[in-house]
Amino acid sequence: MFTGNTASGNGINGIGVTGDLGSDTTLNPDPNLPYVFNDVNVIIGATLTIAPGTVIKTASDIPLWVVGGTLRANGTASQPIIFTSLKDDSVGGDTNNDGSASAPAPGDWGLIWIGTNEGEAVLNYTTVRYGGKRSAGPVDTQIYNTGYAAFLTLNNSTISDSASANLLNMAGIITVTNSTIARSAVGWPGLETQFGPASISNSTFAGNGSHGIISGYLVPVTASKLSITNSTFLTNKVAAAWITDTISSGWPHVMKGNTGSGNGINGIVLTGQLGDPTLEANPNLPYVFWKSGVRVGQLSYYTDMTLTLMPGTVVKVIPAFVTWVFADDVPYGFGGPDHFGCPPPVDENDPHPFCHTSLAFWIDALHANGTVDQPVVLTSFTDDSAGGDTNGDGSATVSQPGDMGAIGLDKEAVLNYATVRYGGAPSPVPCNIAGCGQLFAHGDLSFNHSIASVSFVQSGVISLDQL
Repeated sequence: MFTGNTASGNGINGIGVTGDLGSDTTLNPDPNLPYVFNDVNVIIGATLTIAPGTVIKTASDIPLWVVGGTLRANGTASQPIIFTSLKDDSVGGDTNNDGSASAPAPGDWGLIWIGTNEGEAVLNYTTVRYGGKRSAGPVDTQIYNTGYAAFLTLNNSTISDSASANLLNMAGIITVTNSTIARSAVGWPGLETQFGPASISNSTFAGNGSHGIISGYLVPVTASKLSITNSTFLTNKVAAAWITDTISSGWPHVMKGNTGSGNGINGIVLTGQLGDPTLEANPNLPYVFWKSGVRVGQLSYYTDMTLTLMPGTVVKVIPAFVTWVFADDVPYGFGGPDHFGCPPPVDENDPHPFCHTSLAFWIDALHANGTVDQPVVLTSFTDDSAGGDTNGDGSATVSQPGDMGAIGLDKEAVLNYATVRYGGAPSPVPCNIAGCGQLFAHGDLSFNHSIASVSFVQSGVISLDQL
């Protein structure tokens, strides 16, 4: 046990800790005498407990390993725990004893590695900063949680100023509450989560160099639950959150009550196959269906999957394009999802010239459950009148008819107090909502500034109730 010690003028003004911790260990704070970690491993069965007010510094490329063991950082609001660079004189004093000759920077040290097969870390009132060195291991992040029995819990903590991602969850289980994830490196997200469930609530993602949160980037999410609630996304370089799914049925995610501003895309981007989603409202942070395509249900056209939009939900669309355009018999563009609206060509040299349409998304059924006070809105990505300035360009762009494209329906649309606007598509699909089934509207249905014929409905019934 080390307690009550002070130091100055040493080559390293700190207490060095290295090697395997094979039994339960507690680190207590010492004024101006931080612990200096180098290749520390909390092994199976051992618990490393860090007491309130403790400062840990490192310059090591080698991770702090929590592989099979447990890390408990029990800070408090008045006595937080700090993991930081050896050069950081703002806490624990001038540990590297060079005065003001050096300053801390992202990438000064490696990462905290939890798991591989199992391991647990609980960080309460803890700050982790200036890590994420790119050469520190096979992954580029400041905290890595990996393995189906790896658990990471952040409460009232801050993970910031990484030279790569701030936090990567790969098949582990993470819970983030009342915490801040900030200032990852350019091109790197605040939090990336793959495979394992992640629960984020009442937290802030700010100033990250890519997305605030990205899920399903390497391999699309299939069944892992992602819960993002009552959180704030500020000035992240790309999207507030970006989620790619390949879900054949059901909807494991919860996203509601989130807000944001100043992001490259002020929205939660959804792309891929969404299964049977129910989307709930996020004030000033709409859902964005991305141009790479959104499909609800299985790949078969004979499923019963439904996109359900709850009161107050705003969905904005960047359409996918289906294009065959020829000039002087030279193909300019070719392809698109399901050849929507265009007869498939025999080959790319024998097309139907100038066949061009845009697809907002393709779904089996659409249920928009708005209310008089909280209508549902489906609109263009550039429409700032609902959900705020999602594309982050102020008044530089103005929505136009056809911006959203056509909504393909296999079965039905039931719209209660819903607004659908700036949709439709050029020939051969000049319609706002089109498909192989029925359109049913009850209550307030608004077709505003749209190309509003229904020429592509090939079968079924269009029913308009109280339009």
